[in-house]
Amino acid sequence: MPNHKSLKVASKPTPVKKVLSDDARAKMRQHKKEQVKKRKIVDAMYFTQEMNPIINQQQEKVEELKKELAQMEDDFRNNKLKQQITKQKTNIKLQLKLLSALSSVRPRYGLVNEVPTEM
Repeated sequence: MPNHKSLKVASKPTPVKKVLSDDARAKMRQHKKEQVKKRKIVDAMYFTQEMNPIINQQQEKVEELKKELAQMEDDFRNNKLKQQITKQKTNIKLQLKLLSALSSVRPRYGLVNEVPTEM
């Protein structure tokens, strides 16, 4: 077996840092900014591709809920109208009963000339 000291790997030389001019630094900064912009655009494209079906499903659900809400509002209005009609019917019936009662009472007590104008 060979000696383990002979198996040592030569260490890499430390890289010498290059000194760049201001123009080169500005170009590199601009290049990095452009790369970031491109990356963001690509990410946004993938995101929209993934999210479009989900957004469409949500929009369909919203449309269905709007239709249901409109139907419920119509039902509510119809129910309110029915309630108002029944109230008016009962009021008319009560007024008729009152008028019939007054007409039967009037001749007895001499109230012939006094006719109620408002109900």
